[in-house]
Amino acid sequence: MRIRFVLALCLVFLSGCAEDPEPVQFSYVPDLYDTLNVSDFKSADPKLGSLIQEVCHQKKVKPPTQYTVGDHYYVSLVNIGLFIEGTRATYIEADGQPYLYCDDMRHLPTFHSLTKKQKSFSTSALTKPVEKIEIKTIDPKNRQLYSHLVDHVRKSQMQLTLPTTGYLVIRATNDQTKETTVTNVMELTPFAHGIPHFVFIDKTYMDDRHQIRPHLLTDGINLLFEAPIIEAEKPVKVRFTPAEPNSQGEYGLLHVTTTSGERSRYTLTVRQESELPQGIKLLPDDDDSSESPHHAVFHDRPFPKVDYTQKTPYDELNEQEFLMTSVEEMKTLTGLIKQSQVAEKKGKLAERSYLTLFNGDQAQQYRIYLDRRVKKTDIYLEDRTRKISFKLTPEARDLLLDSYQIN
Repeated sequence: MRIRFVLALCLVFLSGCAEDPEPVQFSYVPDLYDTLNVSDFKSADPKLGSLIQEVCHQKKVKPPTQYTVGDHYYVSLVNIGLFIEGTRATYIEADGQPYLYCDDMRHLPTFHSLTKKQKSFSTSALTKPVEKIEIKTIDPKNRQLYSHLVDHVRKSQMQLTLPTTGYLVIRATNDQTKETTVTNVMELTPFAHGIPHFVFIDKTYMDDRHQIRPHLLTDGINLLFEAPIIEAEKPVKVRFTPAEPNSQGEYGLLHVTTTSGERSRYTLTVRQESELPQGIKLLPDDDDSSESPHHAVFHDRPFPKVDYTQKTPYDELNEQEFLMTSVEEMKTLTGLIKQSQVAEKKGKLAERSYLTLFNGDQAQQYRIYLDRRVKKTDIYLEDRTRKISFKLTPEARDLLLDSYQIN
């Protein structure tokens, strides 16, 4: 009887039985991501960047074996003054099922399946990966795409089309001594598909030695190892002769002349292998260099977005336009905001009217309203995503007014 009475009350006073929205609800906010379509070097829809973050944080699935590959994306958090690695993602399909292949630069790459609602990616450019490494002359279109790296592309003289499994291994064989050196190792993944890759020969001075090194110039790179072909106390002259286009791994000949006139020649090969070569030392893992943001930022205007077409200049926030809290202050502020009540906003926007809470890859963004009266000021926060407003408690209000000079 009592249960039926309670249910009847809920039906009559439905709004009173429904739970109020939470003041803090972290999500992947589109306005807080810069999203690049790596396949054509153009900015992508911000909502796509938010979707990529959402899918890449879902439960991982077993990798498909046969698939076609679509566009590549790079999603990064807007610049808030911290070094934060972005997320790479590639759209693929296997037997009609869509997936994203994701790499957040901090963990091993993973596959994630998409639901029908999440299928917002273009399928017009789906192609099957090649089975062997193909070595070709450079496509003029790629010279234009990589204009910011034109010197390195020109040095390469050739471009690579890569498969998506195994390892790319570059070896240099001295034609006189027949000694072979492994110079580069790269993991081949879906990121390697559909993007031109280049190998160029570079002369560097490192550790008091003159070095000749092959370098891989590639987006979607997962470089595991790199070593010089030659190390010498004095500078050497180098001339590279590219091989003809082929799929046998022949890249070209490297002619080396020392200051004393001694000459040697190296044959360079670029091949796909199923296992890592023995005896190589992997490059150190730099995952700890990337910070995971857990800060609150008060700012005067929206965070500027990167225009990858470079048609619009990047208008970075200056130091006078924002204030970032510490991690501990973020915890305190978030805890106080959680105590707020749903209420219709009143008053006018504050001079510093934006508040963004960063919680790792997710965030919550508000507009700040001040309702000033003779003896009292109330503060309201409007959730920019949900279009709901909340009235701060007196303690939270005083914190914003006194500690963060919100006015």
